Amino acid sequence: MGLMTPRPRSTRPRARAVAVATVVAFITFSTGAVPLPQIPGALRPQAAAAAVSTAYVSAGRAPVAPGIQHDWGTIVTTRSGTQAVNLVEVAMGTPGISLETSLGGDRITRLETTTSQALRASTDGHRAVAAINGDVWGGYSSPTQYAPNGIDIHAGELVTAARTARPTFGIDASGHPLIGNVLVSVSMTWPDGTTHAIEHVNQGRTDPQFALYTPRFGPTTPGDMGGTDIVLAGVTLPLAPTGNQAAVVREVRPATGDLPIEPDTVVLNGPAGTPLDALKPGDPLPLTFSITPGWENVREAIGGREFIVQDGVESISPHPPIADQLHPRTALGITAAGGLVLATVDGRQSGYSGGVDLDELATLMLSRGVVQALNMDGGGSTTMDVRLPGDTDVSLVNRPSAGREVSVANSLIVFSSIPTGPLATLSVAPAVTSLWVGEAMGVTVKGQDAAYNGVVLGPGDVAWTVSGPGAISTTGRYSA
Repeated sequence: MGLMTPRPRSTRPRARAVAVATVVAFITFSTGAVPLPQIPGALRPQAAAAAVSTAYVSAGRAPVAPGIQHDWGTIVTTRSGTQAVNLVEVAMGTPGISLETSLGGDRITRLETTTSQALRASTDGHRAVAAINGDVWGGYSSPTQYAPNGIDIHAGELVTAARTARPTFGIDASGHPLIGNVLVSVSMTWPDGTTHAIEHVNQGRTDPQFALYTPRFGPTTPGDMGGTDIVLAGVTLPLAPTGNQAAVVREVRPATGDLPIEPDTVVLNGPAGTPLDALKPGDPLPLTFSITPGWENVREAIGGREFIVQDGVESISPHPPIADQLHPRTALGITAAGGLVLATVDGRQSGYSGGVDLDELATLMLSRGVVQALNMDGGGSTTMDVRLPGDTDVSLVNRPSAGREVSVANSLIVFSSIPTGPLATLSVAPAVTSLWVGEAMGVTVKGQDAAYNGVVLGPGDVAWTVSGPGAISTTGRYSA
């Protein structure tokens, strides 16, 4: 903690002093005192691309959980200057660490901030330690549009799907990360033996499409689809992304909307005036589900917008006009060693961070050793949460462009299953600062266990000392 006196601005004599003091917090155990370990920031120069004039420079780095690091810093781009970056790096396969998707409000018909989703799912032994926002969604005109546009799978349950392959991130049953262009195909066989595609699972549809709604959609059917509803029994729930279901018609009814989706049924919705209208209770209507080969054992999956890195090189696919515009961005990628990198770049904030295009985002991800990467929903949705040193729960670490965190359709959350243990180390804030002689400031301290879980400090757990000039009170107020 450097202590400085300003240079005199007049010829009047004044006292001057320059001194350096080190403030140390100790954990007090019966066996002796353990000093706070220092966590230095990392400065790692990277190769610059044409649109990135200064590659990523770390301003700080801190452990979040075993195998997980939070790194924050900047890149400088030729188009909009300095950009604020937050990274979470996950060593996949670390014992006790897992990833899960999360649905806003735990149902389709709600949106919820990423922070709220993470906190809602976080308990001791299943502690959320990091999170980012996920997929795009349809709009705000009806709750049906809150469905993620792509695939969402949670704990092996097929939550949403559309009959279009989309860039997707997944975790298989062995905990390995996957990125690919993934399609879930769903079909039904009518009593006459003809097979027809079901284009959507828990998403909105347009004529002449069909959609399937499970209890995950919400307690009732959508109010804006119209057509005919076929209530199906005999379906094993939660719904799996692969396999055959021997569904049987329980009820045929006009789709007036807001009708119950019973916990043991699914509802098939389609246009009126089709053979659906001729179905009657007891008719078989078998369903078939399949997923892109290689993804059969996926346990968690979340849709993205575009590929930005493929096989270790920049590859923007698809390449819509928005790819070349400057916006806040969220990305995730897999390294050659099988690690995971989550990234956010803030934007739309003049003088702080203007945002990046997808070329610049790809350059950032490549600089972190990523060989496969996706662009997720961005703009006002861009969100990163991290458990800060000494805290129990995650908190927002980036600056959303709207000036506040906005609600989103789904999120990707990193969890630690390691329960809170005994106090092992301390986190002091601020770690480094400068004061004028005669000034004073409060210094805060938080406890952590060996797995970086926050630990509540008791009255006798911490003692303060000062090496050098100045004094510190028993409550941590330092006077220079």
